[in-house]
Formats: sequence, C-alpha cells, structure tokens
Amino acid sequence: MDRSRMGLIAVAAAVAAAAAFLVLRDDGDGSQGSAADTCPATSAEDAAYEASFASPPRVDDTFFDLLVTRDGQPVTDATMCFIGDMPEMSHASVDGEATEVSAGTYRFDVKFSMRGTWQGEVTVVPATGSAVHIPIEFDVS
Repeated sequence: MDRSRMGLIAVAAAVAAAAAFLVLRDDGDGSQGSAADTCPATSAEDAAYEASFASPPRVDDTFFDLLVTRDGQPVTDATMCFIGDMPEMSHASVDGEATEVSAGTYRFDVKFSMRGTWQGEVTVVPATGSAVHIPIEFDVS
C-alpha cells in the first residue's frame, strides 16, 4: 500500500473516532449528550412561570436547586433543562437537565466556571402541555 493511501485511511479513521466520541460521550452524570438532546430547541415565554434559586449559586458548588412555579404553585413532574452563559466572556456555556428533588424544586448538576453575572434560560416541559422557557439573570459568587 502506498503512503498516500495509508494517510487517507488514517485520516478517515481519525474522523470516525471523533464522530463516535461526540455521539457516545458520557457527560459524567450517567447520561449521554446534553440538555439540548432532551429539551426542545424552541419554546414560548410564559409570564405565569417563575424560577428562583433555593440558595445563591457559587463557583465551588457542583449543582444548584431552582424553585419553579406557575401562577404561584409548584410545577411538578416536568422535564427541566438549563443553559447559561456569561455575556461578557467568551468561554463555553453550561447546561444541564434537572431532577425533581421535591415539589417544584429541581436540581441541576451544573458547575459554574467563574464568579460574576450570568444569564440563562430554564426550559420547562410539563407532563401535559407545551414547553415554555423562563429567562433568568443571576450572580455567581
């Protein structure tokens, strides 16, 4: 086999390995992929929904809890996704899917990389009905 053919085979193998890594990667939380794989890319904003932090998020924490309500009542049995970033910085955003830990309280396994002001969006996919998003701005200490 000549060198050019061997080089072509090596490149093809590297591309296939990279593609397999991206498709089959494990995010370390037992799930594969990201919140973008679970929650819809489009959703409507609904002022009846509100999200607030159970306690202020910190850089050292590996998760945070959000209290999610609709018309003042806890939202239960929903799929929740989060994506957040720092508008003034150019690093990657963080995202995650939540687990309901109590009525209306959802835990996100997300680690913030820097202190400062973050902007984010919580996507709520209720057990029945359409997906909605809740824009949030918060400070990480």
